[in-house]
Amino acid sequence: MNTNPTPDQMSIDNGNDTSALARKQAAEAAERRQQGQITSPVIVSRPDHIIQHLWSKDPDFFAPVGPGNLVFLVEKTLFCIHAWDFKTISPILSGLSVLGRRAEIYATRQESSSSLDGQPISENEPPNSEANPIVLKEPATAAGFRALLKWLYPHHHDNGPLSQEDWKSLLPVAHFYQVEKAFKTAVAELDPKRYYLEPTQRLWCALAYDIPEWIRPTLAELIRSDQQLLKDQVDRLKCFHEPAFRTLIAVRATLVRHRHRLIILPPTVTHSEDCVAGSRTEHCQERWNRIWRDSCLHLISCTGWVGGMTVEVYLEDAVDQVQKLASSECLRLTLSDVNARGILWRKETQIEEQGMKDIIGPRFVLPVLE
Repeated sequence: MNTNPTPDQMSIDNGNDTSALARKQAAEAAERRQQGQITSPVIVSRPDHIIQHLWSKDPDFFAPVGPGNLVFLVEKTLFCIHAWDFKTISPILSGLSVLGRRAEIYATRQESSSSLDGQPISENEPPNSEANPIVLKEPATAAGFRALLKWLYPHHHDNGPLSQEDWKSLLPVAHFYQVEKAFKTAVAELDPKRYYLEPTQRLWCALAYDIPEWIRPTLAELIRSDQQLLKDQVDRLKCFHEPAFRTLIAVRATLVRHRHRLIILPPTVTHSEDCVAGSRTEHCQERWNRIWRDSCLHLISCTGWVGGMTVEVYLEDAVDQVQKLASSECLRLTLSDVNARGILWRKETQIEEQGMKDIIGPRFVLPVLE
C-alpha cells in the first residue's frame, strides 16, 4: 500500500503549516490556562502575511515602529504614535506608555487584572509590535480613536477640521480615557443648538458620560414630542432605567389630559365693580370663555410644542383685540389673575419636573433648574 501523499495532499499540507502551528500554539495556551499559568485570554501569534489580512494600518496615524512609539489595535485598525504625546492629555493612555519602554511589563500585567485595556494579545511576540499591539477595547472604536488623534495632531492629516460625526465618535473615547480637553470640546461642538442628535441617544450620552447640561433640554424634548418611538429608541431608554419608556408615555398622557381639562374648565371671571353694578357678568363670562378656549386650543393644536407661557402672550393679545372693540375691564382683571396664579404653566411645570425624575430613575440626579 502506497503511503506517500499525493501531490494534492502535499499542497494542502504545505498550505496548512501555518494553521497547524497556530492550532498547536492554541492548544498549548489552553492547557496552560487550565493549569492556572495564564490568567488572561490569549490569541496566538500569526505570521505577518496573515496579520496584514486581519488588520490594516491607519493611513495617517501609523509612524514607523520603534523606541518611544506605541502600537495600538482598535477594532481592526493599527495605530502607531509617540508615547510622549499622551503625557499631558490622558493619565490612562499615558500609563500605557510604559509598554513602549519595558517589554518585561507584559509578564507583570498578565499576573494582574486581565480585564484592563492595554493588554497585548500574544504571549509569543514582543509586546508593542505590529504582531502584538496594545489592544484598546470598548468603548474605543477605530473611528473614535482616529478622531482623538485628529484632534491631537490637527496638522498631521489632510481631512480638514473634525466633522460633527468625528466629535460624536470622539466623545466616548475622550470620556473613558479622561482626555478632558477633547471631551469638553466635543460636548461644546455637539451642543443641541449646533447639532441635532436623536433625543434618546443624546439622553443616553448625557447620563453615560456625565453631561448635566444636556439632561433637562433632552428630557423636555422627549416629553413634549408626540412622535412614537422606534424600537431602538425604546431599548435605549430602558438600558439605563427599565420603566423609562412607560413613564415617558404616562407623562405625555398626563400633560394632554391637563391641557384638555383647561379647555373644559375655564377660570372664573374676576369682575370689575362697574360690571357688577351694570349686571353684565354673564356677558363677560361668555366672552372670557370664548377667548380662553381659543387660546387653549392653540396650546394643544399647533404643530410642535407650545408652552404655557407662550399661550399667556397669545391670551393677552386676544384680550387686547377685544378691548379695542368694547371696553372690558373684567377681561383684563381676569387675565392678571390667571398670570399671577400661573394657571397655564405652573401645573405643567410640576408634571414635567416629576416626569423627568421618574424617567431617569433613582440612579441619576436631575440637574437643578437654574
